Amino acid sequence: MSPGPIKSIDSYLDDKFPRLGVNKRREIKRLLFEIAKKDNLKIEAIVDKKTSSFQQIKTLLLKKRYPTAYKHHAKNNFYLPALNISKELEFKPRKFKYAPEFVYIEKKSLESELTEKIGKLFPSAKFETIESLRDHTRKHKYSLKNYSKRHKNLFIIHENYDFFKKCPCAKAVVRCGYHILNLGFGCPFECSYCFLQEYQNFSGIALPSNIDDFLNILAIKLTPPPLFSNHAEHGKFAKQINSAEMPNCEKKGGGVKSFKGLWRMGSGEF
Repeated sequence: MSPGPIKSIDSYLDDKFPRLGVNKRREIKRLLFEIAKKDNLKIEAIVDKKTSSFQQIKTLLLKKRYPTAYKHHAKNNFYLPALNISKELEFKPRKFKYAPEFVYIEKKSLESELTEKIGKLFPSAKFETIESLRDHTRKHKYSLKNYSKRHKNLFIIHENYDFFKKCPCAKAVVRCGYHILNLGFGCPFECSYCFLQEYQNFSGIALPSNIDDFLNILAIKLTPPPLFSNHAEHGKFAKQINSAEMPNCEKKGGGVKSFKGLWRMGSGEF
């Protein structure tokens, strides 16, 4: 939300509730901001003109903001922190077409088929050779504002370890028994429920160029006797793609020989 609505909230509170203390003003301002944003309402349309006290306006706003939870929790249980709106972190919904501005290629991936395809797909991007993704992240400090710029950076890497691994799970819980097939890290889309925002520690999307190594590891891991758990989840850290979405697979000898068009993004298949 732009600074305009926030200024209108401040003006409203100055006019209608000038005597509110710092903490009370913080709570009311937060509630007005969230309701206006969620329901697309003007501030004047949210509060009844007859509302005159702090308790009245807080009760009214909590009911509107949390219509279900309000019935089961005390008013003091709702977390209402101060607004800290940053222009750099503002989310702007838009029609999306994936087109990275910068492509960083690990030295081991320079001669790969994927690097060649990326060069043809995004000829206007700036290409740079790096020693490794880890080395690059050490030299470039990551912050939350960089997360919103991840679609601008594509990393082509040579994966050594994490193609197939046990799900790390949360601490102090019964393990799920899943195994994860990793073919990349990151996603350009803005799904509100996604946990990648908490995991991402570099500004970009990473794709491995050594798919043959992935297929070899997969063949070994999934060869009988079966794993302790038959569950294997693919794409935990990237967009999930099932076999029906991969019509260009080549199959030889009962197994998958290579994947064509494996990665899908906003621009289409490649």
